[in-house]
Amino acid sequence: MKRNNLFKISDVDNLGMYGAFKIIAIYIVFSALWILFSDKLLFYIVRDSESLTQMQTVKGWLFVLITGIILYGLIHRYLIQIYNAKVALEESVSQFNNALANSRDLLYMYDLRTGRFSYISPACESIFGFTFEEIQEMNIKGIIERVHPDEKESVSHELESLAKGELNVPVRSVVEFRWKYKDSEYRWYSDSRTVTYDSSGRPIATTGSIRDITEQKTVEKKVIELNRRLEDRVKERTKQLELINKELESFSYSVSHDLQAPLRSVDGFSQVLLEDYIAQLDEEGQDVVRRIRMAVKRMGNLINDLLALSRVIREDLVRKQVDLSAIAEEILLRFQETDKQRSVSFSITPGIIVYGDERLLAIMLENLLGNAWKFTSGTANARIEFGVSKEDQSVFFIKDNGVGFDMKYSGKLFNVFQRLHTAAEFEGSGIGLAIVQRIINRHSGRIWAVGEVGKGATFFFTIE
Repeated sequence: MKRNNLFKISDVDNLGMYGAFKIIAIYIVFSALWILFSDKLLFYIVRDSESLTQMQTVKGWLFVLITGIILYGLIHRYLIQIYNAKVALEESVSQFNNALANSRDLLYMYDLRTGRFSYISPACESIFGFTFEEIQEMNIKGIIERVHPDEKESVSHELESLAKGELNVPVRSVVEFRWKYKDSEYRWYSDSRTVTYDSSGRPIATTGSIRDITEQKTVEKKVIELNRRLEDRVKERTKQLELINKELESFSYSVSHDLQAPLRSVDGFSQVLLEDYIAQLDEEGQDVVRRIRMAVKRMGNLINDLLALSRVIREDLVRKQVDLSAIAEEILLRFQETDKQRSVSFSITPGIIVYGDERLLAIMLENLLGNAWKFTSGTANARIEFGVSKEDQSVFFIKDNGVGFDMKYSGKLFNVFQRLHTAAEFEGSGIGLAIVQRIINRHSGRIWAVGEVGKGATFFFTIE
């Protein structure tokens, strides 16, 4: 069977239609003008009837000669144009066919009415392993028979439904399927096709391109397998880390809790020494006992903070709408009540509502506002502000005009036991900001700080 050509050279003959009409039009116009003006000219030149008859004969032959020359010139001109157009089209067709022959894609036209391919590009044999003639002999049933069992039913149903006009598919679609290569294994193909409909909306043909994507699918399979292994590995490592963290948290909680009992004993006995045996102690001995009690107090605060840190990490979140403005106001009023000799002005933006764990967020604000209160203790006209960033409404801040800090230490602020000031300057265990960071982290937020020595500090945070 001879392969159908997508382009026919005879189609170029249509170019001559315009030339034929033009030649006829010129002939009609010239003839009309000749008849009109030649008769008038003879009437003025020749007066006798005998001479007029002779001149009419000459005029007729002259008309034939002139129109013949004109027709020859016009026809010759259009024949040259048609020839040049044919040559140009032959070159274009040759280039196009060369492009098809070297294309990695197979182009096809399939007639749904006859169930046969009206065109298949030369890439057929390299992609499917079959020639155009073999594909035609195979017919659509034979083609479907070679489709992989997993896709055979869907491919067969779609083609049959299309042919019957029962399936309304998009004008353009892409289908991936496996097809058995000639005398070989199944290979993956991608069919990008366009459906053509007649005036009644019935599908009559599909035109498209098929590409062998076996290598692509092989790579995709390897990537999927690699991702699966990585996910399994990450899950395993995450599980191990969670187990280690739970063990560390449990250990930290146990140690902190168990340390409280002997610490209470030391505190109790040192108090007995000061109350019942103070007369037997000299000034140096009394000072030592007082130092012991101060150290015990600091140790107790440290243990309590460690327990608080452990609880923050371990407890489940109970999320709800939380009014941070109301909590902040309550905390600052309490600070003022317990430290009445201080005069601190504060500003709280009303209506700061977030979705989170109310108890943990209260602990977070208690620590941040507590730091602001503590580090403004030596500042005249102390001021504390809680508000929302003007640049980003999802960013909140707590600002003070206290002692501030050097920005080179900003990366260490949230480390456990990290202190930028001595215990003699400001009390604290160095755990408060670590607790704050973990609470923010549990709410999928961020926290950072900016400050300047002697000019105060601002802590920014977000809550998702």
